[in-house]
Amino acid sequence: MLGVSDIPWFMVDDKLHSHRKAVRAGVQAMGLWVLAGSWSADHLQDGFIPDYMAARIDPDSELHAGELVAAGFWSVAEKNGEQGWQFNGWDEFQPTREAVEAKREAARERMARVRGNRKNGSQEVRANSEGTSQEVRLTPAHPIPSQPIQENAPRKRGTRIPENFAIDDDMRKWLADSNLTHLDAQAITVEFVDYWVGVAGVKGVKLDWVATWRNWIRRKAEESPRQSRGGGGYDQWSRALVVGRDV
Repeated sequence: MLGVSDIPWFMVDDKLHSHRKAVRAGVQAMGLWVLAGSWSADHLQDGFIPDYMAARIDPDSELHAGELVAAGFWSVAEKNGEQGWQFNGWDEFQPTREAVEAKREAARERMARVRGNRKNGSQEVRANSEGTSQEVRLTPAHPIPSQPIQENAPRKRGTRIPENFAIDDDMRKWLADSNLTHLDAQAITVEFVDYWVGVAGVKGVKLDWVATWRNWIRRKAEESPRQSRGGGGYDQWSRALVVGRDV
């Protein structure tokens, strides 16, 4: 049986209202951002929102999506042949499909154990109003209708960062297409690998390491002008939520 913790949530930082990115994007664009995030979490899309769904949420989605891209919240993307946008940093700051499905798998296992006990004749003894005991068979629990449990659903598993992680031709092309060739991508990648090798536990497991690297590069590009003005260091900024607090 699914509990509240098994249902995906779209999380919003309590300082979003005053974050410079949100102010830059504007209230209408941020409305699209929140509703699109809710849709993507509900459908386990890991931060992807197709253009037709964005248009359903917001008739001016093209305009407001452009403002979100300019503010650094979204990137133009394609998934399974569909055009749309991708939330930057989703896999670092929001529940991923992998994490949600892992919880649901655990819920299925719990239900299987309960059903197995019932099948084997497990009974609960309760006292009736007259003080004598009576056997009461436990009735099956029903999953939440909006969150059906899919048996034997294949799922992709995350991994730790590969030991030989390095920039390839596709990643160089992305740097060029994103106008980020002015960055020292090689040095940033070394720093990126060193950081994630040292991260323990589930946080150090990702579904797509190239996507995580792209988000790291984007934040480095944002941080560079801050350093030139004497701002905070990169390591501090790299840990800040995309929708979170200024550092």
